[in-house]
Amino acid sequence: MPESDLPERLATGSDQVSLSLLATSDVHTALLAYDYFSDRPVAAPSLARAATLITRLRHSRPGAILLDNGDFLQGTPLADAHIGKNTDAPHPAITAMTHLGYDAVALGNHEFNPAPDDVRAVLKQAQFPLLCANLKAETGPDQPFAGLWQDRVMLELATTDGAGRPAHVKLGLFGVAPPQVMQWDGMRLAGRLVARDMVDAAREAAALLVAEGADIVVALAHSGISDAPRVDNMENAASHIAALPDVDALVAGHVHRVFPGPQLTGQAGVDTNAGTVNGIPVVMPGAAASHLGLIDLVLERHAGRWRVCAHASHALLTANTPEDPKLVDLLAPAHARTLDTTRKIVATLDAPTHSYFAMAQDDRSVRIMAEAMLAHVTRELARGPLAHLPVLAAASPLKCGGRAGSGNYTDVAAGPMAMRAIADLQAFDNHLSLLEITGAELVEWLEMSASLYNQLLPDTPDQLLFDRDTPAYNREAIYGLSYEIDLSHPPRYNNEGRIVSPTAQRVHDVHFGGAPLDPSRRFLLATSEYRAGGGGHYPGSGLDRTVPIAPVALRDILSRHVRHTRGRVSPDIPAWRFRRLPRTFARFDTGAGAANHPLPGDLALELLGEGGDGFLSFRLDLGTQSG
Repeated sequence: MPESDLPERLATGSDQVSLSLLATSDVHTALLAYDYFSDRPVAAPSLARAATLITRLRHSRPGAILLDNGDFLQGTPLADAHIGKNTDAPHPAITAMTHLGYDAVALGNHEFNPAPDDVRAVLKQAQFPLLCANLKAETGPDQPFAGLWQDRVMLELATTDGAGRPAHVKLGLFGVAPPQVMQWDGMRLAGRLVARDMVDAAREAAALLVAEGADIVVALAHSGISDAPRVDNMENAASHIAALPDVDALVAGHVHRVFPGPQLTGQAGVDTNAGTVNGIPVVMPGAAASHLGLIDLVLERHAGRWRVCAHASHALLTANTPEDPKLVDLLAPAHARTLDTTRKIVATLDAPTHSYFAMAQDDRSVRIMAEAMLAHVTRELARGPLAHLPVLAAASPLKCGGRAGSGNYTDVAAGPMAMRAIADLQAFDNHLSLLEITGAELVEWLEMSASLYNQLLPDTPDQLLFDRDTPAYNREAIYGLSYEIDLSHPPRYNNEGRIVSPTAQRVHDVHFGGAPLDPSRRFLLATSEYRAGGGGHYPGSGLDRTVPIAPVALRDILSRHVRHTRGRVSPDIPAWRFRRLPRTFARFDTGAGAANHPLPGDLALELLGEGGDGFLSFRLDLGTQSG
């Protein structure tokens, strides 16, 4: 963004002071404009681009406060190369945030993905306050999280008013993160962390800050903006936190959306033009450093406290801003270390593997991971007490567009396979988990998965197979079952896992071993720990349903499997397809890289052309598909 395009600072009267808040969220270690999966520089957002904007805004807004709203610790191979056995090297996210002078940083749910001791080793490097009011670390000599973060912090700011006279402002900050982290990473966090409701914790933290003398209270809420009714322990509670009487401004996140912006138009309490939620200024700066949040405040004295009398909120795009050369140079050793790791050859792949059509058919990029899990679990349980239970595997397309954009697709060439390709196929560094589940619960699991698609009607042109921002990583396929998905029916579940159409049934003809699935039969379902713990709200998941199995990372399972099989997939392991629907067509968007691969022979596809934002659009004929 050119400096001339930056928003003007709000005017300040003689008895007023100005305060500017700069905010990032969900950076996920997108520190440099480099794609470690394809091993090339890219014209993509990065924290190094945001750093240039930060410098410009600090010049026009002296004393601006720099904040981060969580999910900064992992998300790219740059992080993976500096966590775990590699913690002898400084973590690049901490290095970058220290260099940029962050004033406070909230924790997000993904800070708890690595092993607890590894999290501790990294967070101990932080030289800025880490905040989270609703996730309480258990105390004790062997507790890894003890003492790493605090509920809240007070910053004493020395500034001047509009007449140039000295003024002092007490800025109170607190953070909250989704309590669902105890489900998503519960196997590592049980006995080490206690979670409570975000709104209750926010109310308490804000009131305490006011009692301690805060003039202004800012919430760092790693949570989405939603007009859903308030329920205990809700995941996206930013709107309810914004309604608390002691909160003056808020940074939202977690859901990778942008605010102010058109994405949230029409929600109750949301004013996209004013940049407010329930009357207070709010920013949500996207993900992967796509935006930098800016909240400008004008304060005046009222009843002995500085209070907000004017405000403006902005989400500033970073993509067209050059990277900060100082930060790029500072991260050069971490970048080189990462390339040494990602370029290591670990296997050979027999055929190209990509995810461009993974939402339209049983897909090789998903199937390889599922077959790797099946092989591993079958070996592990071969002589144990659970060997009599049949094993299935659930997997999903982890890189398949969505809010991460048209470049977010797996695309691995045949031939020597580097470690970066393993990470491309298994984008999240999750561990294996095993659930005991019945046939009836498997059908509900599949219904939840099928709910991510739109309902399709005959003779209706240009209806969408799925919305572009659909989280494809929540579209599970179960390998070992054969079944059809009928999209002429409405979805049975909503995205929160609640039944919205009790009579709806999209999943049909479910067979196991060539026979109709027995609803009462027991199975073992191999999946990720995220899914097993409740991620995606799948029925039949939960820590109480897990079966003990030796800890192992999914990337390690995949790497060993490809080494032994060269990535060949088995036609004998059944999966899914769409049910034929006469005179029914649907359009979907996928990455432009799809043009470099042959179209799937078992789908009736027509290329429609460019879909905008780097996507290609295809039309799928569900009446003549041959799969």
